[in-house]
Amino acid sequence: MLLFEDVLVRCNVKQADLEIWIERSWVRPVREDRGWIFADEDVARIELICDLAHDLDMDTEALEIILPLIDQV
Repeated sequence: MLLFEDVLVRCNVKQADLEIWIERSWVRPVREDRGWIFADEDVARIELICDLAHDLDMDTEALEIILPLIDQV
């Protein structure tokens, strides 16, 4: 389990991006008194989103289509 700040560093992701991904339910961490808590599955999902967005140059519209399809598999 990782805190929000730890995920930012570990995954090299911008705070604004991660907040948007949580808002869109692409990532579903648990909210506790000390903030967002990310399970290993959440971190793997963030890494996948980063790979798709950066390595494959997918924009938000493409991610909105691809992520639910991946979830179905």
